[in-house]
Formats: sequence, structure tokens, C-alpha cells
Amino acid sequence: MITKKKRTWAERLQTGILQRSKGAKVRSINVPTAWVIIAAAVAFSSRPARADFVNITSGELTVSDGTAATAVTLMPPTKATSSAKGLTITSRYNINNNGFNVETEDLLSSGQKGVHEGRVRFTDTAAGLMYEASGKDAFVPESNALLLARLSDLTTRTTVFSSIQDFPNPGNGSPLVLGGMKGGNATFEGSLTGTLTLGDSYIWVYEIVNLAKDGPDNTGDATGFADLSFSVVPVPSPAFAGLILMGFIALVRRCGMAR
Repeated sequence: MITKKKRTWAERLQTGILQRSKGAKVRSINVPTAWVIIAAAVAFSSRPARADFVNITSGELTVSDGTAATAVTLMPPTKATSSAKGLTITSRYNINNNGFNVETEDLLSSGQKGVHEGRVRFTDTAAGLMYEASGKDAFVPESNALLLARLSDLTTRTTVFSSIQDFPNPGNGSPLVLGGMKGGNATFEGSLTGTLTLGDSYIWVYEIVNLAKDGPDNTGDATGFADLSFSVVPVPSPAFAGLILMGFIALVRRCGMAR
């Protein structure tokens, strides 16, 4: 009597053969079908669960020459331009529930100042929300500058990050970059990237200032920006787990042990 060698589960998984019982007919199976289910689950889970990352609760953005300010009350989404002293000091805003961006431009004469500042309060409404902060102020050597941005957790009363680079010595007209340590008074704490806490309230503050030095031929031309962007780390959903389980069960049933 010839005894057939019993196949291991791994061997049956590779060959796609299932033996139901002794003397049962051997039939081929469609193993790729199970893998299609698993692949679909992975693709499904990688899609963001929400359209909005945060909920903006309040805020105010201003641009001024250091004396009189033009204010923009934040009613998201905000995508507008404000200017002081004609078109010489300009801020352009793109503020919405998916990210904050402010672009600045100053065309200053001797002794003039351009001030761009604002604050936005918001609540994290997306699980696994990542943030990334950036900013820059590029100016001519005949001006002094300030670049500041800060993110604070109002719920826990902690600082997420804080970056300050201050005049009077920014460094011969080379750009100030958020997170750097140029200038006469420079400090940095926290991280420009990280994860926020679902349900916590935050406040984002920025300030960009340029001052043209006194002198008949001095100007203070400058461009800059402050940005806080958001992205979501995909969190496996119950639907994702269910699809994975379906695929696994299909593999086990089709490639199970022979009786």
C-alpha cells in the first residue's frame, strides 16, 4: 500500500491545492482572489477620512506701517490681499481648514516699516493629524528684520514650537528662515514637524517685520512667508480590518489542512 506524503500548510498555500478528505478530488483554487481583497483593503485604508483637518474658531490678520493697521477678521476660508500705505506693504492670505499660508511683500523707503502679524485659533478635528511649519523673510542689506512664528496648545497650555529671529543684526541681508538662529536675538524651542492631539485647541501666531535703515539711498525691499500645513497619517478603520480578515479567511479555507 502506497502512503501519500502529507503536505504541509505552506506547501498547499504555494501550490493552491486543497484536499477536502481522504479520496477527495483535488481541485485548483484562485489564490490571487484573496490577495486582491487584501490589496483593496490597503488602498482603501490609505485614503484620508476627512476633507477638513481642523476647525478654525477665530483669528485676526493685520498689515501696517507700524502706526495704522489694516485688519482682516478671519472668516474661513480667507484668500485675500490687504495693504498699508498704498501697495508698498502687502499681505496675501490663504487661510482655510486644511492649512494656513501668508505671503508678504514690502517696498520701503528710508525709515519705513512693514509689519505683518496675525493669530489663528483652531481645533484639531482629524485623528493622526501631522503639522509642518515653515517661514522665511528675504530682504536687502539696508534693512533690519524680524521673523516669528509660534504654535501653542491651549488645552494643555504648552508650546508646540516657537521660533524668533530678531533685528538689529539679522546678518547682512541673508534670509531669515524659520527655525534658524540668525540675528541679534534668536531663540527656538519645540519642533517644526509633529503630531497634534485630536480635540485639543491651538493658536498659531506669526509676525514678519522689515525696517528700512535711515539714509538717502536706503531701501527695505523684502518678501517673506509664514506657513502651517497639515496632513493626516491614515488610521486603519473597521472596514479595513474587515477586508483584511476576509482575505485571510479566504486563503485559509482554500489552502487549509487536508483531513
